[in-house]
Amino acid sequence: MNQEIIIAAIDALKIIGPSVILPIFILWMTNRNARKNREIEQEFELKKLQKNKELDVDYSIELNRKKHHIIVHSALVNILFDIQKLHISLSGHCSDVSCIDDAMKEFQNKFTEQQAKISEYQIFLSSNITNRLYKFYSLLGELAVELREIKESKQFEIAIASVYNYSVRLAEEIIYIQNEILAKRKELNSDFNTLELPYFRSCCGQEPPDNIKQQYENIRKKKMAIASALDKLPLELPVVLEKEIILNQ
Repeated sequence: MNQEIIIAAIDALKIIGPSVILPIFILWMTNRNARKNREIEQEFELKKLQKNKELDVDYSIELNRKKHHIIVHSALVNILFDIQKLHISLSGHCSDVSCIDDAMKEFQNKFTEQQAKISEYQIFLSSNITNRLYKFYSLLGELAVELREIKESKQFEIAIASVYNYSVRLAEEIIYIQNEILAKRKELNSDFNTLELPYFRSCCGQEPPDNIKQQYENIRKKKMAIASALDKLPLELPVVLEKEIILNQ
């Protein structure tokens, strides 16, 4: 293309003369080169903007991931603090159904609030942390069931032993999740108030009195023995029992 332009310019010089065509040709080439340079600069700026946009998106995602980890960790710690309040509520003179019902109702309200935060911000959690999170929830469910059983059996005095037992296990799950996050995101060391393990595990204070603790452990052992015996029963036994009930009606 450039060769054709030069040949055409030489032919024009022969006809019109250099004094007329040469300044026009020089101006045209100057404008053409300037236009080419502008196109190159615009292309470069476009690529630069695109790259900056990609970097901004990556940085935004990284900030969100960091924010999500901090919020989830904070919500878990707040749940454990609410367990501590539950323990305090049951540490007084707990002698009737309302004692456990009122304490659990207050805890459930606080827990629902924290669980909503976790659900909103758990998108960036690894599968391993998510599994431990659901184990944490499972332990809370077990605690709720056990407190209901204690209420139904009217052994209200051992409720604090149940809460204390589960508070230690819940604390261990939070510590595990914290360590998993910090193993992958060391920069969060400055954002997390790293939990002091001995104090955090005993967040509910001193263990229950020995007699209460022993009473609670005895009940747990009996319950586990019954569950183990049921697991060993033949699968067809429930069907046999059902037929026996029908025949005896």
